[in-house]
Amino acid sequence: MKDCKNEKNSSGCFPGNILQIITAARYAQLNGPQSFHKPLVITVYYHYEKEAAQLVNLIQAQDSGQDEQPGIKNLRNTIAELRLANHFSIASSENSTTKNLLKHLKNDEIILLSLGPLPKKIFDGLFNYTNTNIWSPIREGNNSFSSLILTGRPHLRCGRNWELGGWGMQDRSLQQTFASLYNNIGFCRGMTTWDKNKNLYQDVGELLIEANDTQSSLSRYFVDMKKMVTHPKNSRIDYLLEEVLRLANHS
Repeated sequence: MKDCKNEKNSSGCFPGNILQIITAARYAQLNGPQSFHKPLVITVYYHYEKEAAQLVNLIQAQDSGQDEQPGIKNLRNTIAELRLANHFSIASSENSTTKNLLKHLKNDEIILLSLGPLPKKIFDGLFNYTNTNIWSPIREGNNSFSSLILTGRPHLRCGRNWELGGWGMQDRSLQQTFASLYNNIGFCRGMTTWDKNKNLYQDVGELLIEANDTQSSLSRYFVDMKKMVTHPKNSRIDYLLEEVLRLANHS
């Protein structure tokens, strides 16, 4: 998660952002189908040790030094409603106790696991791995979009907008859902999100649940996107070759 201190109307993206995702996952864990009622490991690909104490303090309802920020009350209320404090822990791949911690996770527990920065090949392999027990990835930048769209599986962006807008969305309800999620506030805008839309985490949680259904409008949308971007007529290389041949035939 980026640090939004220098961005307008986005005071302190961390921990507001990461808790937007954690609470959405917790909502899905509690309200999703039976297959969702399981231990949940949320992996992050950076070192967050410096922010870990701040994150734990917020979840444990202790003074974090952010009590004057807009949205903090809504955030704390959500944490309490989801009973997150007693079902959440953090860990690092560099800690020797993490393996044992993962082994003994209970069905209603969530662990935030830091893997640290990874080589691109390993990152892409993990981030693009798909299986029925893998929940939708949540990315931040454009680079991950290019590879995730090729999986044909739903994913969400932590940011101000959805790059494609409503393009390719045939389902009107899905269009409205994405428009609501990526409005002038956006999903993951620090404490601003919690101040302006305290229930946004529920909308994200519902999308995580919907992504589990391969016949849902959300899933079909991403299948259609994969078909579009992999169709030969949309290949930039094929297009350039056609242009070269056209120019050659007219020279």
